[in-house]
Amino acid sequence: MLHNKKIVAVVILICAVCLTTSQDCQARDEAAAIAEDPTRECRKECLINADCTGNKSCLCDDKCGLSCYNPDAECPDLTGTLANGVVSMPDGRKYGAKAKHTCNGGYYRVGIEKRICRSTRKWSHVQTNCTRGCDLPPSADGAYADTDPDILGYQPGQTVTYKCNTGYEGAGNFMINCQTDYEWSPINFYCQRKNCGAPETISNGAYTGTSFLFGDSITYYCNTGYDISGTATRKCMADAKWLPEEAPPTCKIRTCQAPKAPKNGTVDTSTAPDLEYNQIVTYKCDTGYKMQGSNTGTCDENGSWGAVPTCLVAIECGFEELATSTCGYTVVSGTFARTYTDPDSTGLPGYALVGNGKIRSGALPLAGNDEQCMSVAIKGTSKDELVAYAYNGAETEAIWPFSASTDWKTEKFKLKKVKSADTEVQLELVATGDVELDNIKTLSSSDCDGLDTPCAKQTLDHGKVDPEKDLYIKDEAVTYLCDNGYTLEGGSTGTCKADGSWTTTPVCKSTPTTTASETQTTTGMLEPTQTSTGSGTSSTSTSTSTTDSTGGKPTSSTPSPHVPFPSWAIAIIVIALLAFGGIGGYFGYKAFSNSKGKDKGYTSATPEAGRAPSPPSNNVAPTPTTTV
Repeated sequence: MLHNKKIVAVVILICAVCLTTSQDCQARDEAAAIAEDPTRECRKECLINADCTGNKSCLCDDKCGLSCYNPDAECPDLTGTLANGVVSMPDGRKYGAKAKHTCNGGYYRVGIEKRICRSTRKWSHVQTNCTRGCDLPPSADGAYADTDPDILGYQPGQTVTYKCNTGYEGAGNFMINCQTDYEWSPINFYCQRKNCGAPETISNGAYTGTSFLFGDSITYYCNTGYDISGTATRKCMADAKWLPEEAPPTCKIRTCQAPKAPKNGTVDTSTAPDLEYNQIVTYKCDTGYKMQGSNTGTCDENGSWGAVPTCLVAIECGFEELATSTCGYTVVSGTFARTYTDPDSTGLPGYALVGNGKIRSGALPLAGNDEQCMSVAIKGTSKDELVAYAYNGAETEAIWPFSASTDWKTEKFKLKKVKSADTEVQLELVATGDVELDNIKTLSSSDCDGLDTPCAKQTLDHGKVDPEKDLYIKDEAVTYLCDNGYTLEGGSTGTCKADGSWTTTPVCKSTPTTTASETQTTTGMLEPTQTSTGSGTSSTSTSTSTTDSTGGKPTSSTPSPHVPFPSWAIAIIVIALLAFGGIGGYFGYKAFSNSKGKDKGYTSATPEAGRAPSPPSNNVAPTPTTTV
């Protein structure tokens, strides 16, 4: 019984191995294998690895079924074995690897293209060769040869068919053949791009492009003043239709936003009700203002009305319109009135502005210039004056003086900036007395060429300028005076020059004072200066002025420069002076005693005790002595 069980187990094990080994392997069909490849040889048939010897295994070998072979065995290297061609073995040379045979251009392949490494360590099929034939088919415009891209050569008698490229169409014989001389027969067909036809036109626009064949594009555009709506570009496609297929774009007339009126003015849109391209509006300035720029605006292709004009204060005053009594000028102070005048005695109406006070224009842009040439007609009495000022909203600066006469005269002047950074300025006219004004005008800059420039008032610290005015004309002279205690330097008079500058720039400097308690010796030592008093006592002078022995005028002593000494040097000098002073005092006293009190114009620096010094004789001032 035990022996039977062992037999059953072995059978089961053998069956399991057989099932495992034969899984997915077809039954052995050696005839079919040879029919597929006459060079095919099937190896020893097996069921399990035990049926094989050496390093072989029982493996599936396609149509040969389970066979004994070594899967790691290699087939021969075919590199360089194909004349006029190349053999490539990208998978190596073991069982199942493929060797691809490719012929050079002008050669066609005889034999299998891909040979397989068999279990017998041999390549399948017979050796592949490359034989002379036709080169690749020639290229043709708009067409391609319908061939295998791996074939580089064709044998005589072989044909190739051409097809038109996508988007092309043609006619003729689309087939050529390889001839015995290894040349292709002539091409006798053509292929050309399909034609979509001319695209639709659009109103108020057109399109670019003159070719309408497959691959071409056209672009629509609108005329000036119109905007395009829709897809502007269309392309001719392979089906000979324009894409996109919907209707072409349209052109809509361009419009502008409502125009803005200029400051101190209005805009009339009655001639441009739709605010469309090329419509025109008209600008006007309010009374008392003049227009700078065009009085019309046109809706342009950019949707803009262009530059809006500027309404400036009308400073060009003829004063001929009663509605503008001051021609854009504002009365700041005083009174101004219009009065009838007939300066030419023609009887024709005429008006002038008469006033005593100040009028001011509006802000006037100088457009980057530092000054503006202007003129004004004035009239008055011999005592009346007119001064022009520049005003920047905070400060004023006198710029021109005029004296009025009993006859009308026209004066030119330059309106200047108050400060260099100012971009606009206002004109002020200040009249002293009844001054008549007329025809205030802006001139070209050349009209003021050669015009003298007035001189501004000079500021003299610690002094004054006589006469003192805001402005002076050419060749007008002034005198400079300094306050007490100050000395004038730079000249006592000045004259206004034509360019607005002065010939002199004086200054008042403080008069220097010196302390009389010390004078300086030639050695640099300071010595106290002492004079005798009537009572015989000495006092230090408090003034640098001294009186000569003849009773003349006082003279000023100028102190010498102070020369500094070290402290130790000063101490030695002081001791020496004290010693010298003691000896001198002793001999002086002796001389005084011997003279029995007679005075020769000197007094003793050290009088006897209880005795007053003798007064000077002959009314001669005593000579001071130095007491240390």
